[in-house]
Amino acid sequence: MTVEFPRQVYENTILRLPELRPETQTIEFRQDPLTGARCRLNRKRVERPKQVSPGSAVDGLARKPDNCPFCPENIGAATPRFPAAICRDGFYEVGECRLFPNLFPLAPFHANITLSRRHFVSIEQFSAAMLEDALETARLFFRDVFRAPRSDTPCGCRNSGGQPGTTGADPVATAWGRGKLYPLVCWNHLPPSGGSIVHPHMQALLDRGPSGYQARLLEASAAYFEKTGSNYWTDLPRVEREKGERFVGENSSVWVLASYAPQGNREFQIIFTDGAGLLDLAGDARKDLVDALLRLLRYYHDSGVDSFNFTTLSAALGERQDFYNLNGKLIARPAVQPLYRNDTGVLERVHYEADVEMAPETIAREARGYFP
Repeated sequence: MTVEFPRQVYENTILRLPELRPETQTIEFRQDPLTGARCRLNRKRVERPKQVSPGSAVDGLARKPDNCPFCPENIGAATPRFPAAICRDGFYEVGECRLFPNLFPLAPFHANITLSRRHFVSIEQFSAAMLEDALETARLFFRDVFRAPRSDTPCGCRNSGGQPGTTGADPVATAWGRGKLYPLVCWNHLPPSGGSIVHPHMQALLDRGPSGYQARLLEASAAYFEKTGSNYWTDLPRVEREKGERFVGENSSVWVLASYAPQGNREFQIIFTDGAGLLDLAGDARKDLVDALLRLLRYYHDSGVDSFNFTTLSAALGERQDFYNLNGKLIARPAVQPLYRNDTGVLERVHYEADVEMAPETIAREARGYFP
């Protein structure tokens, strides 16, 4: 069984002034091959007038405030600590990256990861070392919480230096008791992405259950496997490579595709060739993910994009599933402006149908040159 790419195509004709000249535009309704999630695509929408000030406001964001809690001179006093049962030192450090609890958590375990000691890093300035170190701190955090005994017994977890944690009440048991742990790594870069702090950082979350979208992917992947006997996440890149329309590039560990039915503008899927969870993200696999991300960020920069969102989509920690591969999504957000149109409107947030203006085939063709 091959992967299907459902679409419906309609035409809309209007009369353009001043001559009342007929103009027909094409609207596509696309459905994600796995989940059925819909998007609406009109290639002409890239020509819409946008009433914003010309130029970019990034330079204003680059000015460093005295009270940034993530800058080196403030981070020690401004950021909280983990209980010793999770990490003896209360935080993790790898290179310039530091991982510590989020002050306003949205999960039983929710951490921030600073990517650099520099207050501002523009999209083309991210380095492999920054991203590799950040992902390694996240992996160590997930590993330690995963290994911590989820009961009211002394904890034997280890911090990033490999040192035993101190004994005491187990914060994992306090948070949720026994059960599967579902991780997320999220990256919101600059205010249009929803990032509230300019200083470059990621977030690492652990939940007792998957997010709504994670659950949808896992359930649909299991159903596809049961129906076909095949893994959707290896079938999809194979079919996309054969089609050649949306396949962008690959390396030893990941495939990169432009999403067929994107839920954001300039959306890319990064799919691992092996492994279902974030605990598998080490060594060459981590380097290959970072290599793909940096190539896509260079494409974004050259296309005028300076803000973006990235998220991983993992199975439960420690699980290896025949029907699922670790994957992630990268989407572009509006350019930083004094005034700008947010690219998330009522169709996306209420009706769950993305309004997309650039065809996936176009961004795949443009981004393909950034991969060998």
